[in-house]
Amino acid sequence: FITGIGVQLCHPWRPRFVLQLTHARRWLTFASKTLGTWYLTHFYTNVVYQVVGYRFGDASLGVFKVAYDLVLYPVNWISNVVQQVAFPTFARLRHDREALAAQFIRFSRQNLATILPILVVIMVGAPDILATAFPSVNGGATAARVLCVVGTLRAFDSLYIPLLDGMGWAGRNLLVAVVASLALFGLDVGMSVAF
Repeated sequence: FITGIGVQLCHPWRPRFVLQLTHARRWLTFASKTLGTWYLTHFYTNVVYQVVGYRFGDASLGVFKVAYDLVLYPVNWISNVVQQVAFPTFARLRHDREALAAQFIRFSRQNLATILPILVVIMVGAPDILATAFPSVNGGATAARVLCVVGTLRAFDSLYIPLLDGMGWAGRNLLVAVVASLALFGLDVGMSVAF
């Protein structure tokens, strides 16, 4: 409310009804591809719970969920902050490939520099952290350590969506999300059968 008033005081603007179907179609196409990407990303990051629960039961799912949240909650939280800054930055630089590549590398380094110390602490101290924070959960240290590797990959994974969207390639993001959904679901099922 305060921001809305402040914006109107500094830069007065009144909406007008202007219908431009070509602009609307382009924005809706982009938005639908981006929305599809986010739904598929949500699917492939959360389908692992269904697989673990189905293959190993409720107790194992509870332990896995605690390990997953211990590792990936801070990773996702930090990555989301970077993503919110990355998209407008990449969109502004989309016509300058060298600057875009340099910015992508800077964001990747920044993300890793913030996430890696957290993952190292979790990897080394997983048994103690779980025993202290979740005394009723038996086990989960091995899962937390394996998920630290996933967390490292997530630091990179979180930047390709704003990069491709910022370049105006939402369709490629959707294609990557479809492939990732199929591959990761297959990998989740395959690993559950192997273990």
